[in-house]
Amino acid sequence: MPNSYQPDLSAFVWERPGTLVHLTHDVQIHVVERGTRKPGTPTVVLLHGKLGSVYDYLLTPVVDLLAVNWHVLVIDRPGCGYSTVPAGFRLSLGQQAHLLACLFEHLNIHKPIIVGHSLGASLALTLVVQYPNLTSACVLLAPYAFPGSGPRHARIGNMLKLPFIGEPLLEVARLGIRAASDKMFPAVFAPGEMPESYPYYARAVVLQPAPFRADMTTILSADTTLHAIAPRYHTVQQPVAIVVGDADQTATVVKQALPLRNVLPDARLVVLPNVGHMVQFAAPQVVVTAVQAVSVAQQPVDLAARARYMRHSA
Repeated sequence: MPNSYQPDLSAFVWERPGTLVHLTHDVQIHVVERGTRKPGTPTVVLLHGKLGSVYDYLLTPVVDLLAVNWHVLVIDRPGCGYSTVPAGFRLSLGQQAHLLACLFEHLNIHKPIIVGHSLGASLALTLVVQYPNLTSACVLLAPYAFPGSGPRHARIGNMLKLPFIGEPLLEVARLGIRAASDKMFPAVFAPGEMPESYPYYARAVVLQPAPFRADMTTILSADTTLHAIAPRYHTVQQPVAIVVGDADQTATVVKQALPLRNVLPDARLVVLPNVGHMVQFAAPQVVVTAVQAVSVAQQPVDLAARARYMRHSA
């Protein structure tokens, strides 16, 4: 379903839109807060994917739609976007989950609903497996849940640790992605259209040296973490909604969403026709409906009556 919400980034993308929360003297988590806390209503926490930031949600209607009924926190994953960690601090998904748990305690956030996109969904799964009582529900958008090329990634990750080799390799990769961003990013949105300003935002924020370096250490170690937690997915007791596009070539329905739905005890799967990897851009209202569904999971919810989507039970 088309989305025409494409604001001009040029006026504000250079500014940090939220607040830096100091967890320690050298770890700061960037948080954008919307909506107001309401008694009995959980906070919704939005986690972006790889090579992303809070703008992967702020550039869609999702945040404003959610803020009507929920208290919303949009978070730059540790080390990514405007969040900061010490130079050389290598962040696995497990370490990011620990820092999020510390952040929730610091902000007095109790039992939030976690919405994670792509690698952010990997982080959400890590969080619910490692901290089973910390969250109330999850919405996983185009999730990367099962490891793919783990050994290769592990070898690359080990190379990045080598003195005099790792940093130059990372810089070459960063500059290469920056140079190719005008062609690379449209493929992630396909078959939908990419907002015209998206590559400019990416170059200005996520492809800067520090966040790129931090995110790559997480990306290259992700398969190791997923190998460890995937056998425990069946222990997840929270209600989970999985939203994925049938045209997603990054985290496909067959290899990721469907087997994840089959192993989670309480999961709904929503498959969107003619939608690629950037689900929140293509179908923001479905994302909001999925949050509503898991927030009232004790009651039957007819998603079909609330949003336009295709649900596959196969």
